[in-house]
Amino acid sequence: MKLTIGLLVLCDGLVVHYRQKFGLESTVLPALTPGTSEVNPNRQQLIAENVMESMHKTYSRFVENNSSILIGITSDDMYPLGQNWQFCFGWRKPEIRSAVVSTARMNLHYEGEPASQANETSRLQKIVTKDIGIMYYNKSTSDNPHSVLFSGILGIQELDQPKFELDYLSDHLFGQSRIRLGTPSDGLRRGAGDSS
Repeated sequence: MKLTIGLLVLCDGLVVHYRQKFGLESTVLPALTPGTSEVNPNRQQLIAENVMESMHKTYSRFVENNSSILIGITSDDMYPLGQNWQFCFGWRKPEIRSAVVSTARMNLHYEGEPASQANETSRLQKIVTKDIGIMYYNKSTSDNPHSVLFSGILGIQELDQPKFELDYLSDHLFGQSRIRLGTPSDGLRRGAGDSS
């Protein structure tokens, strides 16, 4: 599994987006190639917890001072080993300030989808923004399905419900914030839920 130009463009787009919208500084880190412990060959999916732990171990120096968070992005399909889910859009571990996000199923469509929200870029921004809110700003998840912090995202339809705007981010900027966007793996697309 190697980094593809499409995913790099998504990461670079996120860097620009968060700088312009919230004044957050981000760095795209080199891609990681998943080891055998990060892939379930029977399911042809990455194991979310293992990918995140490997990414955190490799890049832990970037989050040592608690002024940064680490978010890995992959286009490979992913599932959490600790849950009985078919897949997940994201998995995070706030105590180590790290998360991993999969775009593998973010390009799916359904009848009646909101045209302005039903695209991979908007969906990726929502998951990454949720991770930023929870891990950097210590926000709690929400029961409100229109909040980007909504805890009940089980599929693509729930992912399209939240509004992208996070007004509270602007209210909580104290100096330069640092976010590390990594690409823990990438490769062929293989084809629920979010970790909170």
